[in-house]
Amino acid sequence: MVRSSSFPFVYVKKSNANLLIDDDPGETVSAQVVFDTEGSGTIGWVHYDIQTHQLLNTSAELETPEPLTFEKHYADQYERCIRAD
Repeated sequence: MVRSSSFPFVYVKKSNANLLIDDDPGETVSAQVVFDTEGSGTIGWVHYDIQTHQLLNTSAELETPEPLTFEKHYADQYERCIRAD
């Protein structure tokens, strides 16, 4: 979902980015956008609301996150995945 989004991948190709889940209480998911490196590797942070299908870039300002666009079929696939559990 994040790789298909309008997240500002500046120094790393989208294909090299991964997510490290910080919090997943069930209704939302907060994650770090990272890449493999010898250093920190953190690119930024995102927040996803499962019910509203809203993906937000929370990297710069947690109080006023930036909405991201993404390919919506990934939201449907994610919901099917979590319902399978």
